[in-house]
Amino acid sequence: MERELDKQHLKRPPHWKSVKNNLVFDLKKENYPTPQILETSENFNADLIFKSIHNALGILGAHKKVVIILEDIQWLDQYSVRLLVNLILNNTENALFLLTTSDEAGDSFENLNILVELNKLAVISLKRFNKVEVTGILKKFFKTKKITPQIADDIYEKSRGNAFFLKIYIDVYLHNTDEKLIFKIMQNVLKEKFTGFNQTSIKILRAIAVYNGDIKVEFLLEQLDLKAFELIDAINDLVRFNILEEKRDDTGLKINFIHESYRDFIYEELSETTKLIMHREIAQALEQKLSSRGDIQSYLTLRYHYELANDKVKRLKYEGIILYYHLNFSHELFPSMDDFELTNQTKLKLNNESALNWIHEVEVELQKVINLKGGDQNSDVVKIELLFFYCKGRYLIRCGNYQEGIRMIRRVIVLSERSGDLKSELQGHKQMIIYGIQTNNPEIMLLHITNGIKVARKFNNVLESGVLYRLYG
Repeated sequence: MERELDKQHLKRPPHWKSVKNNLVFDLKKENYPTPQILETSENFNADLIFKSIHNALGILGAHKKVVIILEDIQWLDQYSVRLLVNLILNNTENALFLLTTSDEAGDSFENLNILVELNKLAVISLKRFNKVEVTGILKKFFKTKKITPQIADDIYEKSRGNAFFLKIYIDVYLHNTDEKLIFKIMQNVLKEKFTGFNQTSIKILRAIAVYNGDIKVEFLLEQLDLKAFELIDAINDLVRFNILEEKRDDTGLKINFIHESYRDFIYEELSETTKLIMHREIAQALEQKLSSRGDIQSYLTLRYHYELANDKVKRLKYEGIILYYHLNFSHELFPSMDDFELTNQTKLKLNNESALNWIHEVEVELQKVINLKGGDQNSDVVKIELLFFYCKGRYLIRCGNYQEGIRMIRRVIVLSERSGDLKSELQGHKQMIIYGIQTNNPEIMLLHITNGIKVARKFNNVLESGVLYRLYG
């Protein structure tokens, strides 16, 4: 409006400058409103603001048709809604208001519904683009560029049919634009969208952004110092405002951001210290809930959070467990439920080169942690060493590299004896028995069968003792 008043060389209404400077948020200049236009600094004079804007519309409308476009009005606070209603009620015929709101905003604005009944507003319902419509739009934009089903699916998943995000991601693919640059362009728009949320909503959004995935409502309630109904009310508002979405599966109700861009914006607004602490708190809470027979996704999540919490030991611990899973061990001589579970869960099949490269990377990180902790005395580091040496030795023996493989397994036996880890010691003896069978070496078999029986009896493992006695004959 200011630009049009200036272009037409029109006189500004009373108090216009104060209203413009102190109540309007300027995205380009990042100018935040600082209201100072009233006799008292405690309350806004609604009549003064209304009259100033109404008079400006009247001045413009007397010279040309005026179209006022207000997008996403579900973000308006109640004060702004009342101001908008008054402007439309007292509107001249020379001004047209075009308002848009999310189709999930519901009946948030009773006053606007009254305007519809008074024939001051007409409602046109438009749904988000579905997957078929998005594909059709992409074909029109990418006339000279082939659109694969994978690209179409990716753009739809990222935009979720939202016209604003759809245009952005079309530009990304059409012009090979760096997504990081696009995110910077979006930041100003997103900053406006998230302005005005209360502290409860902000706490929820931050927790979900750091979690980075579908999060259970019960887990969120445990992590935040909020009452149940306070949390529910805030989540309902965020769902209604089309920020979050609810998902239900066999494990219960979960929530997450509708758009990845929302998550990225909230996360990048956090300080590095906040990120570090929140990742650590989430990791520790998830670790406490971890069952003795965890799943691969849980381990991946824990590795992610401990890495961003800068906990090198815990990150390496779960890296070792994930390595164990992906090497996909399963053998017939000593079958176990652990091997069965990991075989079913593991989807990635590693070739020999990839497996050896991964083993080398973990070994390098392990040595860094050992140096950092000052040797092998730290119990957490010892457990990681045992798991890694067992993985590496078992894999090398399986591949026929017996010399290096048995060196690793013998290291497992010695280290587990020293640390008192009977289970790891037994695993080492069992692996040496398998080596003896593969190489037809009865002396090694007998030695480790008898040693294995002794270890199994120390912690009363009847099942393992039975298998070993049967081998002993």
